[in-house]
Amino acid sequence: MATHTCQGFLLVLLLCSAVPALTRADVTDCIHNPVDPHPADKIFCCVKDNECWMSIQECLANCPCGKNCS
Repeated sequence: MATHTCQGFLLVLLLCSAVPALTRADVTDCIHNPVDPHPADKIFCCVKDNECWMSIQECLANCPCGKNCS
């Protein structure tokens, strides 16, 4: 039971830390880097321009249409 509580807490913490980035781009715009092995600093990639970043927050903030979207 404690394991599920801890996992739930970690999931909530992860989602809360990503909320500011979620307002800039859609979560489906960033995926885990499909290249194996991938560089340690290129974990999440934008499906729109294939640029990759270390964190989901960086990916969402920099993925096209994350800025100046119409």
